[in-house]
Amino acid sequence: MRKQLAPEVVHMLSNVSDAISRKAFELSGIDKGKIDAYVLGLINGKRKGYSTLSEIFGSLKQNEVKEILLSASSE
Repeated sequence: MRKQLAPEVVHMLSNVSDAISRKAFELSGIDKGKIDAYVLGLINGKRKGYSTLSEIFGSLKQNEVKEILLSASSE
């Protein structure tokens, strides 16, 4: 039988995960701000929900996403 983790432990582990992810982007030279700005443009003014998510995924253009991701990388 598995024990449940205390909410404080879950919160602490989430913070550790966020810090590791943030540092990984920084160390790899990826401009996370550029990606965040692109995503913000996609979701700006839209309601939260699964139908909106499918609408956003349907509107993505493969070459455009590829260009944004490549321009955000340092290579």
